[in-house]
Amino acid sequence: MRNLTSLQNLTLKSCPVSFPEEGFPINLTSLCIDKVEICNPLFNWGLHRLTSLNNLSITGRCPGMVSFPQDEIDMELPASLVHLTIEGFEDLKYLSKGFQNLPSIEHVKLKSCPKLASFPENGLPPSLLTLYIYNCPLLEERCLKGKERESLELLHIPKVEFFNSTQGRLGARNNKWPSTVLGR
Repeated sequence: MRNLTSLQNLTLKSCPVSFPEEGFPINLTSLCIDKVEICNPLFNWGLHRLTSLNNLSITGRCPGMVSFPQDEIDMELPASLVHLTIEGFEDLKYLSKGFQNLPSIEHVKLKSCPKLASFPENGLPPSLLTLYIYNCPLLEERCLKGKERESLELLHIPKVEFFNSTQGRLGARNNKWPSTVLGR
């Protein structure tokens, strides 16, 4: 697969594929992994090798992962990353300090991570422009309380949106309301 030097966009969706030994072409700009059980080999190989990657979307099938990027393996994400979607990580509890190594990140979507409760201890990257939090009840609760560290982390982000499938849109904040979270 590494010989596919012209390949820029790759989507693997619900297919029985094993992680290629040689890894992915390093000039990928977009990688979407949807319900494919290759997360652990991919993370161990090292996403940071994809130096042109600006869009990464990972959906489900990463059992046992409690942090992202994974602290346990000193996982690094590509510094070129602009868009990141994390969805369906059932065991994810926190976003790790690895987020600070993303100087280009502008858009993050966190979706259906029921145990996700906190942002990185050292904060979210200052480059972040939009943050969408969908069906992450523990994180939503901490952010919407207004007193938790997680709520304060949102103040520098121009657009933040919360959505819960049972209650609909819980709140939003953008440049028009710089210090207010609307909701409940």
